[in-house]
Amino acid sequence: MKPLNGVLATVLSLTFLVPIGAYAQGQVSITALGGVNLTTLSGDIDVELGSTTKKTWLTGFNGRVAVNVPFGNENTGMQFGAAYARKGVSVSERLEFEEGEFFEGIYDINLDVKLDYLEFPILFRYSLNTGTFSPYFMPGLKLSILTDCTLSSSFSGEEISVSCNGSDFDTNKLDIGFHAGAGMDIALIPSVMFTIDVAYNYGLFSAFKDVLVEDGQGKNRAFSILAGVTIPIR
Repeated sequence: MKPLNGVLATVLSLTFLVPIGAYAQGQVSITALGGVNLTTLSGDIDVELGSTTKKTWLTGFNGRVAVNVPFGNENTGMQFGAAYARKGVSVSERLEFEEGEFFEGIYDINLDVKLDYLEFPILFRYSLNTGTFSPYFMPGLKLSILTDCTLSSSFSGEEISVSCNGSDFDTNKLDIGFHAGAGMDIALIPSVMFTIDVAYNYGLFSAFKDVLVEDGQGKNRAFSILAGVTIPIR
């Protein structure tokens, strides 16, 4: 756990030890967002369902609370925060059994790999500040800590869920990825803005070490679409 503790200490330092001048020269605001993640894992999923196994996008919740800290001018700044995100992948297969076999007919099998993360984004923010409609861009990095892992399967109307937190699945508890985001702040009233945010996240580490994915694959890929409010705090 020592390497993980070191990374956490660095992130928290960057989050809370923001230069004092940044607060004095601009308006600090809080953003609260919620929405959906469309996620997958890179590479092939090593599940022997059949010859026509398909990897599809998994849908999950994404929520973020963040502080926006402007620099000397109000067009540039940083965003620091915390988020919850469900990532993973969905795998599907259609199996057809002939008459006389143990299972007769056509069956759809689905396996969802659900990975829940607590995330700490550190993002550079550039806003055009055009008035009522203010588009912005936010590239940066995101530290993700795995909090839960679940495998959910459905077959012939039956659903089964098992935990994949144990040593048999050998999950990676830490991921660091690139974040590329853009959005729009829409002024509702002088002190409240409606915020729309879209982003793509590119994880650098495999979610699993030795199972379910090919060697070096299984890295998180996620699109997020979020909406919420931004409120100035000073």
